[in-house]
Amino acid sequence: MKIPCPSSRALPLAIATFGAVLHLGLLLQVLTLKSLAGWLFSIAVLAPWLLLFVAYRLAAVRPLARRICLLFSVSYLAFGAWAFFDTIYLHPDAQGGLVFLVIPFAASMAAVVLAFALLVTRQGSAARRSGAR
Repeated sequence: MKIPCPSSRALPLAIATFGAVLHLGLLLQVLTLKSLAGWLFSIAVLAPWLLLFVAYRLAAVRPLARRICLLFSVSYLAFGAWAFFDTIYLHPDAQGGLVFLVIPFAASMAAVVLAFALLVTRQGSAARRSGAR
């Protein structure tokens, strides 16, 4: 009997969805979406996940690039969840809310660099495949 294995194409979407829901759920432990600030914080928390999904789409045909994107996604999932949990429950502080801006901003910048690198190397590998230099 063969155990069904989830598609490797579905894994990034599952990780991005789980990470976005988890990080947004931790954010909603400390604020509500009744104000503009609540919506801005929510967008900030969701932005890295959208950028990581775009990066994975750019790496769709290259196995090594897909693994790098998955590694980055899982690392951000674990580190972000730990940082948010630590700020909310273990070491609450008046300035602790800044972690919901700083961590996603840093992850967004890293995801932009990753996506840019994937875009540049994708164009270079397409040129090499076609024989143009």
